[in-house]
Amino acid sequence: MAEKIAEFEMSGVYSYVFGHEKSYGYLIETFMRDKDAVQVALKVAEMPAYYTTQEQTLLHALDELSEQYGHYQEVLVSKIFEGKIVKSKCRLF
Repeated sequence: MAEKIAEFEMSGVYSYVFGHEKSYGYLIETFMRDKDAVQVALKVAEMPAYYTTQEQTLLHALDELSEQYGHYQEVLVSKIFEGKIVKSKCRLF
């Protein structure tokens, strides 16, 4: 991402908006080219102040996003499949 941002800055053709790499993180601003939780933590810390100026709560803003874009829920399902137990004839001790 940093390489592409540098290309965009040099050419002036595109402006960087937001980047994400699966399992590596998010890059929100170009002043820091490291994809870690620091930028996201700063944005989350700004959210209450922003929504207060809009006379909204974070919950109200989340409800509006869900209404506009839909709701997403992730679920983890674990399954255990019992197999045949094989008894060993040799002793390990």
